[in-house]
Amino acid sequence: MLRLIKSFLHLPKLSTPKLMRKTLCVQRKIRLALSFIFIFISMIAFSQESKRSLLTLGESDNAPLENLTQSCLTGLPEKSNSSSALSVLPPPGNDNFAAGLNPPYVLSPNAGPCVTGTTSQATWQTGEVTPSCHTLTSTMSVWYSFQATNANMWVSLLVQSGTCYTAFGVYRVTGPGIPGLANLVGCVNYPNSNPTRPQWYKKVSMTGLVVGSWYAIQVTYPNGAAGCGGAGGSFCIAVGVTSSCTTCSSPCGPACTFPSGPPSVPVVTSTCPPSSLAPPMNEMETRTRCHSFTANYPSMSLQMIILGYSCLGGNVYSFNWSVYTTACGAAFQTGTLANLNITGLTAGQNYVLCYNWTSACDMDTVWPYLWSNSPLPVELISFEGNKRGKNVHLQWKTASEKNSSHFVVERTIDGEKFTEVAKILAAGNSSQLLSYEAFDESPLNGNNFYRLREVDLNGEEQFSKLIEINFVSESHTLTIHPNPIKQHYFQIRYLPLSTGIAELSVFDITGRLVYNDSFSVSENEIVNRNVSVPDLKEGLYYIRLNNGAEFVSQKLIYH
Repeated sequence: MLRLIKSFLHLPKLSTPKLMRKTLCVQRKIRLALSFIFIFISMIAFSQESKRSLLTLGESDNAPLENLTQSCLTGLPEKSNSSSALSVLPPPGNDNFAAGLNPPYVLSPNAGPCVTGTTSQATWQTGEVTPSCHTLTSTMSVWYSFQATNANMWVSLLVQSGTCYTAFGVYRVTGPGIPGLANLVGCVNYPNSNPTRPQWYKKVSMTGLVVGSWYAIQVTYPNGAAGCGGAGGSFCIAVGVTSSCTTCSSPCGPACTFPSGPPSVPVVTSTCPPSSLAPPMNEMETRTRCHSFTANYPSMSLQMIILGYSCLGGNVYSFNWSVYTTACGAAFQTGTLANLNITGLTAGQNYVLCYNWTSACDMDTVWPYLWSNSPLPVELISFEGNKRGKNVHLQWKTASEKNSSHFVVERTIDGEKFTEVAKILAAGNSSQLLSYEAFDESPLNGNNFYRLREVDLNGEEQFSKLIEINFVSESHTLTIHPNPIKQHYFQIRYLPLSTGIAELSVFDITGRLVYNDSFSVSENEIVNRNVSVPDLKEGLYYIRLNNGAEFVSQKLIYH
């Protein structure tokens, strides 16, 4: 049974993975020598567990993989497939290749939650081949498919049962028949490959995919495999585009900031948006990610909550961080897990936080966040907004205030330049719950980001987190034709809100600017404009148009 527990980074209690492996082996040998009831208990103890935890350091003796025997990892028996009740169940609906090419087995990249599936009662179709990286002969399989939207993509399986021998291969589809080994583009083997514990995430990262082409995923299981039985396995499968937010110049998005802290794990995970790792990580894997943030005080602390699987006491073996200004030159400050405090910040200024870590278990989601190290005069407990007619309604609440002068609501579309929207007088001193509101009567068309600036009587300031309100005017839109495109040119149709200069920009999936142009527009006069971008390559692009009064964006696919 899956248990979800949120927690901070922390170190494993066991001294080394080698000791951990030895202990697990001895325990499992004892369980297998006991009666049926103890064998059943040991199976439950081996079930999947996910845990949300704060950063804590683990230790590793870097023991080679050959020191971890297969019997210790996969020797626990699974439920057999000898029951007459099970034998009459039909095979899964995607038991053959052709079925996997049709809904509901077509996977959408980066579509959110993974899709559950099983190889239980699956068969082996005539013409199927075992992927070349597999060391056992497959006898059960199910199929899924996806259409490539980027040259760099990944496929992952979160294994829920049948951990030891669930595997998969990815093939390019070039015809109606079952693809062969010549079309194999990615492969994950059966045995667990991680050093110290069951590998819940099995994944493959692929490069050089053909955008617009179809690919098939063959999830396999060897019927009757030693130590696993023949019941098949259950899993949750997902596909996505490989994350590229690994540098200061291309951050993943804003990290959460709190005016005081440290906040609790439930507060962080309920307030801050989760940042999905794309693809998920296995133990001993190293990853770098970057997030932007706005300093709300000269000194701030950072932390990160990790959603990990089978983290035996800790979730990282190492953790390093660097802070940059938005100019992305040399690091402004660096540190490790032993020191998570940032000093010398300028309140209200934007920065980029990059962190690098080596995982101590499988993980798929993180919540990076920061908080002010000094007590603040205003305890802000909420700041939110929503679209109301032609306006944006903004509301916030304070639990207490001390020497507060006023609040300023500010808006931005790029995270760099902020415009004052409203100014509201504060209570000054209060220990009661107080509610405030303001209206943005001229929101920009597209994504608007708002923050709250609190000003004290002595002139000091503190800033809230950014909130995003998507304000779309139905009568003022940007359309692209054709889309997708097969040539290096397309046409935009645009109805501007005001007269001025419009800037048209084209970005690739990494955020690199590949085209930029400016032209004059007049309020409520339709613009039809041909655009030619000679440097386009196959992939996904973002078309953004900004005329000072509105900011609109559309996706463009070239293949």
